[in-house]
Amino acid sequence: MALEYIDLGAFKRARAAHEPFVHFTGAGALKANQTDALERDFPKLRHAGYLTLGEAKAVGTFAEFLAELQGDEVASVVSELLAFDLRPRPRLVTIMRKCPKRAGRIHTDSKSKRATVLIYFNRAWPAGEAGAVRVLRNEHDFQSTVVEVPPLMGSFLGFLRADNSWHGHLPFEGERKAVQITWLESAADVERKKRTNALAQALKGLWPRSENAA
Repeated sequence: MALEYIDLGAFKRARAAHEPFVHFTGAGALKANQTDALERDFPKLRHAGYLTLGEAKAVGTFAEFLAELQGDEVASVVSELLAFDLRPRPRLVTIMRKCPKRAGRIHTDSKSKRATVLIYFNRAWPAGEAGAVRVLRNEHDFQSTVVEVPPLMGSFLGFLRADNSWHGHLPFEGERKAVQITWLESAADVERKKRTNALAQALKGLWPRSENAA
């Protein structure tokens, strides 16, 4: 079944790799004739960092895009790329419009996450600019880069969570639109992530915290 907003062919053409961990990268995930509408309807978020759908209200074409993103068609093609069946797994979508400067530190993701796909929504991004997510060989420095994904409209990174799935980006503060879908171990993990995220947003104004945003 053809999707209206997501180009599954872009995922099928993705560059897949197994070192240093299972991941894939590519461009063109968003259909070109829909990017204007998706950009128009991208949520106007006041808070920086990733917000859950309960915190970031999606409407119009963007809500329709998110429905596609959470569907089995996307789960199936991502499962094939990662050689891991994600279809039975519960899904959590988070959205970011503004990137806090503290985001992007090198991390692997928590063990409750099985896999993640990031799709970016920015019309332009200077080459070599901070804020481009990197797949890394170690936890110590950004010079161990295997591949870098600029956060341009329709560019994407997907990976299977592992103890060495190190990734992150150099500090950047400002508009950096992204959508993240994560397949978790259980529905309880999804609810726990939602509660944790809501609490973090509530406390954000009281003191700074580090964020694992990609």
